[in-house]
Amino acid sequence: MNRGKVLYEMPGKIIYEHSAPSKLLHYFTDTYRCAFTGRSEAIIGKGAVVNRISALLFSKLRILGVENHFFKALNMRESVVSQCDSVGISVVARTAAIGEFAKRYGIQEGKRLDKLAIDYFLDNNRDELGATCKGQPISEGNILSFSLLDHDDLDEVASIVSHATSLLRGLFIGIGFYLLEITFCIGKGINEDSEFILTGEISPETFCLEDIDTGDIIGGTHILSGQCDPFVHYQRVAARLGIHLSGPSISSVIPFSAPKTGCSGIGKRPIVCT
Repeated sequence: MNRGKVLYEMPGKIIYEHSAPSKLLHYFTDTYRCAFTGRSEAIIGKGAVVNRISALLFSKLRILGVENHFFKALNMRESVVSQCDSVGISVVARTAAIGEFAKRYGIQEGKRLDKLAIDYFLDNNRDELGATCKGQPISEGNILSFSLLDHDDLDEVASIVSHATSLLRGLFIGIGFYLLEITFCIGKGINEDSEFILTGEISPETFCLEDIDTGDIIGGTHILSGQCDPFVHYQRVAARLGIHLSGPSISSVIPFSAPKTGCSGIGKRPIVCT
């Protein structure tokens, strides 16, 4: 299709204007950049797989009552989404202590958390606080001080994130994964009385999973761990979701062909059950 004006670019996708009112076009690229390590790499074919995984998961969440900006997938790499305003924060929900979170609080790596841990970060699409602040953690108190959200807004966002995380945990357990952490982008419709919705994407780049059978840790910062072909992280999640990388797809999302890759194991990390 004829794309409109480029509105902005970010690692992994380009956002275009769309001919339909209040809609945008997301074009998914093969670039992956780890937000925590700053490493970048081109992963051939991953943009098309991310488009399909994200479309499927957003669609399932909407069916289950979680509103989001996804409208429809146009082809392998392009999706139409509803235009919305960034609220200035993204939210990370964790069910286990892994990576930097475990180090920060001195918690044993992989320890299951008794209650969902929610952290807030300044959204990379928000300019008011300056480029040097983007992606930095922000406390609930400072969110209120900077007037990004009020008390009721924070409660609503936390409720949406908790509900979405709970639903996705159930979905992933059903296909053999345990959801360790996930990042949500939050937006608000462009109408004055619009509610908060999930935006961005839901893919191995925004969540981290443990394979229940093998203990493999996939997604998130592990994509560029060097222990496996990065594409395998996307490939394994797609396969479990019924998104076949060649031939018909039981997910009813446009089929995609990609080079076959294999790996005997992705980064393994012990998970401590308490």
